[in-house]
Amino acid sequence: MKLVQGRTSFHGAAVVVAATIAMGLVAYPAQAEVSAERSADVNMYNRTGCTFADPKEKIDEGQWTESAPAEIQSGDSGYMRTESDDDNGGGVKASVTYTAEDCDAESSALEGKSLRFSWHVRASGNNAYTSSGTASEFYTHHRHHGSREHPQVDAYFMVRD
Repeated sequence: MKLVQGRTSFHGAAVVVAATIAMGLVAYPAQAEVSAERSADVNMYNRTGCTFADPKEKIDEGQWTESAPAEIQSGDSGYMRTESDDDNGGGVKASVTYTAEDCDAESSALEGKSLRFSWHVRASGNNAYTSSGTASEFYTHHRHHGSREHPQVDAYFMVRD
């Protein structure tokens, strides 16, 4: 595994994800009682050597209850939360797109590239999580846990070798 100042290579991604989960390093803010029918807690992990900045939030179903952080430094994570609207009884469909900025020397070619993560917690059927729209220079891995109605999602962004 190649780990350089918070930057993880594609080859070390599975090891980093497994170790993070095994050590219990995945942390979510204490959840208040969930009143919405559907919700998604998302932690976005930055292992790229760049800062994720200038978030563009989009929501097609539901509402943001915890906005995406203004930036996520390399080696850090950022938390966000969406919930279904009480009025529509439906699901949650949202995404956030960041721009890579202030990249270290090894990651300088990533400057200005986009990273996007999307989630859809459906009223019925399987949930969906994607990183479509992310520049091909990035490798992404996600895992989800919790209930189908209220998943907790970990999205890791790393650099391809």
